[in-house]
Amino acid sequence: MLAAAGDSRLIAQLEVALEDWTPAIAATLDAQTAKRPIGRGPLAEIDFWRARAAALSTLCEQLQTPNSRRMVEVLERCDSQLLPAFHTQYSELEKRYVEAKDNVKFLTTLERHFKNLSNGAPSRY
Repeated sequence: MLAAAGDSRLIAQLEVALEDWTPAIAATLDAQTAKRPIGRGPLAEIDFWRARAAALSTLCEQLQTPNSRRMVEVLERCDSQLLPAFHTQYSELEKRYVEAKDNVKFLTTLERHFKNLSNGAPSRY
């Protein structure tokens, strides 16, 4: 890893990759923020949060691969000027992903009740 941090050609290649990643994260976040639930009601809301969690999960998983992590570590060792922007976008991605996962987890506990209400009248006790 230390030898990689001294290789200027490798650093340049890693910075090119990071220059692609940062706007890709920003674009994904912008696209997800612009989306709204399709339809009305709680079931549409559940579908909305599931779709958001799935979209953000894919990107988070790609950035958590060992190779991706090593690339960022090498750039950290050489104090790349591109890292602050990447870290800002990545932190926002993680925050939005956790929010989506938490919302899905909570709403899933209520889903059965929402389906009962939307599919028919509630029974009287």
